[in-house]
Amino acid sequence: MAITDSQGSTVTFNAVTFKATKVSVTFGGGTSAGGGDSQIDVSHIGLASGANKEYQSPPLAEVASASGAGVVATVTMDFLDLQKPAINVEYDIDLGAKLALKGKARCTEYTLDASVNDVIRGSAKFDVTSFSSTYP
Repeated sequence: MAITDSQGSTVTFNAVTFKATKVSVTFGGGTSAGGGDSQIDVSHIGLASGANKEYQSPPLAEVASASGAGVVATVTMDFLDLQKPAINVEYDIDLGAKLALKGKARCTEYTLDASVNDVIRGSAKFDVTSFSSTYP
């Protein structure tokens, strides 16, 4: 049995198809209470110089609900060209049939990089807030 490759995959956000070079999907969202990147820094000036920072979980968890609220997946993408996804506005996202993810998402950050003797490259992060029933 052959292993599925990524060629022929597409990434569309807000009706714009990106020239994606890499796509990563993390199901469960990147900001759930159990996520390592969601810890709150509770360090204080009473800590000795050189001590380790102290962290705790946030008081509110961001999880999926029946109404589609919360983050159900996080998509990060590297792409080519001058695409600039709208920030913090919810639009349709579609990663095509191979990656089987279609729903609503918000772009939370993006970067564009330009270098000598290279094309313009970018990266973006999307928080998926609900899935479409189109893909299983």
